[in-house]
Amino acid sequence: MRRGERDWPATALRSALETCRGSGDRWGEALTLRTIGELHLSAGRFEEADQYLAAAMRGFTAIDTPLFRARTLRDIARVQRARGDAAGARTSHTEAMEIFRKHQAREYRELVDLYPGGVPGCAPAPRRTAGYRHAARR
Repeated sequence: MRRGERDWPATALRSALETCRGSGDRWGEALTLRTIGELHLSAGRFEEADQYLAAAMRGFTAIDTPLFRARTLRDIARVQRARGDAAGARTSHTEAMEIFRKHQAREYRELVDLYPGGVPGCAPAPRRTAGYRHAARR
């Protein structure tokens, strides 16, 4: 996808999606749906991207994977922005960033490096406390 190839990845992804569904692999299904959505997004097919990303969101929500929900929300924000829905894009992006912040995900840490004074649109990062291993050494 990153090299601009879209035909063979689409075929492989459809096959992977069938396999995941047939075996009841909900994680694989949600991840494959997101990847197909990203493929459509990169090709400028926003309606298709929106459909696959929405299905991926439902899957990631059902299996309670907040970071992948946030990554999918970030993609949904890109679709919304491309379709001219600035308010929707801002809402989706803000929700994604709050999840990244809450979990101290790499996506948030990368932005902290870019914006040392604070990430725009996000509350300050929560302070990390020493875990039980560190506390026991004191």
